[in-house]
Amino acid sequence: MVNEKIARRMGMVYTPKQQKRADQLAEDFLSYQNIPSGALHSALSKIKDYYVGNRDYLALSRGGNFEDLDKRISRAMPPEKEFYNRNFSKFMSGVTTFNAIIQVNSEKFAEATRLVNKNIEQNFAT
Repeated sequence: MVNEKIARRMGMVYTPKQQKRADQLAEDFLSYQNIPSGALHSALSKIKDYYVGNRDYLALSRGGNFEDLDKRISRAMPPEKEFYNRNFSKFMSGVTTFNAIIQVNSEKFAEATRLVNKNIEQNFAT
């Protein structure tokens, strides 16, 4: 996460109207790519679960983002079934590795191990 003052200076703080429009565009794009309609709901829920699971409420609560995320999740169409796309998962394995590194640097070794095991279980080596 970027420092809140820096985010504001860079114009990275979005109004609820801008967030709603971005979510609509994301759903339109996902539909165009033939990705199941619940993918946005799934992604937003995973972001929330990650920060809540790590008790990092501050990262999502600056400027009301945590509350906004709940609203965005409730607006998004819930997934009909579990979403899995090998190419997407392969891409996300790099993100998972990056997050594992952050956890190691924060001395949160159990979480780092969980993330590493997630990649191993999906047969990804990043």
